Amino acid sequence: MNRRFNTLLGNLLELDPVEKLQPSSLHSVRIRSKETRYCLEIIRACTGSNETVSRLDAALKRVHRTLGVWHDYDVGLRMINTFHD
Repeated sequence: MNRRFNTLLGNLLELDPVEKLQPSSLHSVRIRSKETRYCLEIIRACTGSNETVSRLDAALKRVHRTLGVWHDYDVGLRMINTFHD
C-alpha cells in the first residue's frame, strides 16, 4: 500500500503546472487526488495518524473537492449549451 501511495503521490507531483490548467488535466488531477486520499485512508487505518498525514489528507481533500465542484459546473455548463443549441 505504501508503494502504491508513493506512486500516486509521485504522479500528482510530476504533472506539468501549465498543463494542469487544461480541463482534461484537471479531471485527471481530481481522479488521482481522490485515489491518493483513499490509499492514505487505508495506510492511516493500519498505522495511525500523525500531523503530517492529517495535513496531507486535508490538502488532498481540498484539491479533490474543489475540482469536484469545478467538474459539476463544467458538466452542467455543457448540458445547458446542448439544451440551448
